[in-house]
Amino acid sequence: MPRRVAKKKKKPSRKKSRKKNNNFFARCGKWVVANCGYLLLIAAIIIMGFQINRYVHTHASFDVSSIVSSPIDAMPHAMVVQVAGLHTGKNIFDYDLADVAWRLEQLTRIKSAEVYRLFPNTIRIDVIERKPCAILKVPFTKNQYVIDDEGYVIDTVATATERSLPVIDLEVVSSKRIVLGSPYEQKNVLSFISFFKKIKTDAPIFFDNVDQVLVDKGYNVSMEYTDGLIINFGKDPETRISRLRLVEKIFESTPRERMYYIDLRYDDILTKERK
Repeated sequence: MPRRVAKKKKKPSRKKSRKKNNNFFARCGKWVVANCGYLLLIAAIIIMGFQINRYVHTHASFDVSSIVSSPIDAMPHAMVVQVAGLHTGKNIFDYDLADVAWRLEQLTRIKSAEVYRLFPNTIRIDVIERKPCAILKVPFTKNQYVIDDEGYVIDTVATATERSLPVIDLEVVSSKRIVLGSPYEQKNVLSFISFFKKIKTDAPIFFDNVDQVLVDKGYNVSMEYTDGLIINFGKDPETRISRLRLVEKIFESTPRERMYYIDLRYDDILTKERK
């Protein structure tokens, strides 16, 4: 049989190529004409956006004239503003608010910070402080640190108000593990804080006037009050809190002023009166 020879495809002529190109450009031209209004509108919006952006970043109406903050016990307003790096007279959009909040949160006494723009020219700072809960005393040194109710070491003891906080006197504290701005993750300290919260809620009269909390090497917890009374809660103090109601009944027959020691570690509550 004779072999079939494949026919070569003819290349399109230049005239046809030009015609196709002309048709393409014609269609594009028609589309542009049909959508000219939309294109002009988009262009106008873009130009207007640039103009507005330029206006708010340069006009004096948006220069910061007021910086306000929520009341903070740890430091005066002027210091908060200084740490935040804020200044009046600068454009309100020139500040990175997340960066301002981050700088404030680097302070050990600040738990969280939020910063807002109040248009046209005010910046507001809302801060949540770490509230001092107790003083952590390091044995064999003069070092004392303020901790909050989450166990964070927020500062060294500085003010008279802080000196009046209960002192946690732990014989097993290691000063090497104390880092400002970090939680003190020693088990007995964290359990003490939990105990402290519970006693404040369940037996508030035994929370007032606490002078110091003593924790010996056996992790027995004792609370010493400003009136000289000592209550021994043992190794598991939270389980003993409910027994404070029995102590209240004891006070009905024997006034608190006559007591100097109460031991809650045993089934029978042991008491000692002053001589």
